[in-house]
Amino acid sequence: MGMRPYFNEGNYYLGEYGNNYIIELHVLREKGISILGPDIKTLIPKISTQDLMLAIQKNLHEYWEVTLSDFSKFSRSDYQVFAIFTMCRTLYSLETGTITSKIDAAQWALQRLDNNWKNLIELAIAWRPDQVLNKSDETMQFVKYAIRKSHDY
Repeated sequence: MGMRPYFNEGNYYLGEYGNNYIIELHVLREKGISILGPDIKTLIPKISTQDLMLAIQKNLHEYWEVTLSDFSKFSRSDYQVFAIFTMCRTLYSLETGTITSKIDAAQWALQRLDNNWKNLIELAIAWRPDQVLNKSDETMQFVKYAIRKSHDY
């Protein structure tokens, strides 16, 4: 399908259209604000809930299952926080059919998920870039939990 530009962690990349693209289009259409020109909703077709859920499931299985074998990523505190928040938002989205901010999804997860994840999520919420999280094993377990839980949807 070609390549598309995107920014991540302050850097510009060219990436393939994939599962995230559907998710990004949905967020842009539903949450985006036009500064100039037509309403963004007139430029992007509505993404069905079914297509959104399929993209989220595919992203979980095609990216996160593979990423579990890359211990170097999980050794970084910032990546641990990213993974924890992403799993919260993934589970929130699978449960509700909508997407919210990662911090709102983490707050939702504190109320809805098993209590054994509460401390990990609270640490992610409180984390600051100058801190070491050192929860790689627990984070990887949380990703595995989210993957298992995704089969419920």
